[in-house]
Amino acid sequence: MPLLRFGCRCRSLGGSGSPCPVMMGDVLFAPTSTAELLTHVVNGAEEAGYSGLMVALLRNADAGRQLAELSNEWTSLNDVTGRLIAVLSPDPEVWAVRGQGNVASYAAGQDLRIALGGAGPRFERGFADSVHAAQRRARAQARRPGPPDEHRDAWTEAAGRCASYFGVDEALIPAVLVLSFRERTALLIRLPSRSAFSLYDLCKRIAAELGWSKSAAELVSTLRALRGRQARLQRIADPSWKPYESLHSRLTERLEAHLTAELRAQYDSLDRHLQSVTEVAPALVGKWRENLAGLRSHGTVEEVYRQLFAIREHTVAPRERHRWRRLAAAVGKVIAVSDRVVFRASERIWDLDDPDPIAAAVEQRAIRHDREVDEARRTLPLVDRELSAVAARLAEAEPKRDSERGLAEAAEAAARHLLELTDPDVVDGSGGLRGYTLRVVQARSGDPVATSGNTVHGDVFGTVLQAGRIDGDVHIHQPGCAHESG
Repeated sequence: MPLLRFGCRCRSLGGSGSPCPVMMGDVLFAPTSTAELLTHVVNGAEEAGYSGLMVALLRNADAGRQLAELSNEWTSLNDVTGRLIAVLSPDPEVWAVRGQGNVASYAAGQDLRIALGGAGPRFERGFADSVHAAQRRARAQARRPGPPDEHRDAWTEAAGRCASYFGVDEALIPAVLVLSFRERTALLIRLPSRSAFSLYDLCKRIAAELGWSKSAAELVSTLRALRGRQARLQRIADPSWKPYESLHSRLTERLEAHLTAELRAQYDSLDRHLQSVTEVAPALVGKWRENLAGLRSHGTVEEVYRQLFAIREHTVAPRERHRWRRLAAAVGKVIAVSDRVVFRASERIWDLDDPDPIAAAVEQRAIRHDREVDEARRTLPLVDRELSAVAARLAEAEPKRDSERGLAEAAEAAARHLLELTDPDVVDGSGGLRGYTLRVVQARSGDPVATSGNTVHGDVFGTVLQAGRIDGDVHIHQPGCAHESG
């Protein structure tokens, strides 16, 4: 049960207007609106193989117990739901306001982010496919998004916006929404204000109702991970796989083909640094500027890097360091940005202490390649056997899973075991639930009883005391019992 975290973060993407998300570490920045983001989150969860999605439409004022349970005990919830149910959760880092006031609204074009809290690569690809993004990699960690207090505050802030997206009227909160992807049915469980209802107990009963579905979901997740690993190992073990050659190939390309606006600005900045230290060594600095100017338009990537390495080697020499300190930093920055833009590198490529960093990098890649090939050829048979065993277990579990009730039906049965519920109101879903059938149930004890004069209107779900007049009869209405008077 990963917590699929979402939030708003005011961060510019450079004004490119690109609809594609940008990956930074384990956080995906996407220029989109709240409604658009949640659409992709739901699509990603379904693509990842989860049976459904749980959304807690709760605020601390009237559902503090449930929010505390979600924030403090989510590991236990994760244990009982596994890969069966994903849970939508706000990200405290973007709701915890630090000097900006309350983040209360979204606008199209703001940068929204989703941190992948244990969702795994299948969700990441599903999310990326949903927004037509390029392939990317991210780290996903199974951890609660933020400290419990901040997490509860973020959930309270998000409740109204989530309800609005899913077309749930504000009057129906507090509630728990469970989407079943296979049934295309959503169950909304209205909770009494300040109720003792346990989300853990709900999830545990759902998992008990869908034991084979949960097992199958876990096996499907394992199978997908093994197939991905098998494909990677097969690619590495293939004789045609020579990643170190791609480094050599890129080095032979013209730098001009890679000069983005960002990289061009870095070289312009370096030239200004060089110009500012011309008096230190006029002839040498003049030669550096001349070489870089020519190589930027006509040189190869390798030729430019060799010039940068030569400048750096001179400026970091102990006897010269005090004269070139700022220039050395500027050259280092140009090298780092060139690595990222030209080689799409997220980590250091070159050993700058080596006399020939380029030759050293090519050699290291060749050594690493040989080591990875040997490891892949040893591991591949083990993965093949494990994959066959998991596939056999899944083939056994699938018929039993198909004989179980769907997630929405199981969730309703579990809720009825924990609460005395009304009969469902069934409507067509709207907003983010368009295409779903929405079933709304509520706890009987939470229903208001309307009165006019001395007459009770509507069904009476709890005990009601009614008096005709002070010295007259008293009527006690109790479900399932005859009226008593006295």
